[in-house]
Amino acid sequence: MSFLLGVLAVQAVVGLAVVYALARVLDRMLADLALRTLEAGGPVLPPGSQGEVSIVSRRPLPKAMEERARRAVAKRISPEAGVRFQIDRRIWGGAVVRAGDQVLDFSLKDRVTKALSTR
Repeated sequence: MSFLLGVLAVQAVVGLAVVYALARVLDRMLADLALRTLEAGGPVLPPGSQGEVSIVSRRPLPKAMEERARRAVAKRISPEAGVRFQIDRRIWGGAVVRAGDQVLDFSLKDRVTKALSTR
């Protein structure tokens, strides 16, 4: 009996590790998709705006992604437009880009909510 419990415990730990790893991959993929959309000229402040772009993610973005975001904002909006990075654990993963009244929501929470509402 204790052997069976040990096997179940190991399976539970392995299952949790797999779910955690998949969540991290999905988190990074959604954040990358948000940045690619921003780079391609997704809905943002009008060119020449002096506003600030806010990029919210669940975890700190890697420095390379932060630099990509700064370059995209400088190119698509204005070199003077500021970029602010924020952490918000409530979005579950991915990233949300806010520029003025425009929002690019590539958060895992938004994707799950939309999927559940279409049932």
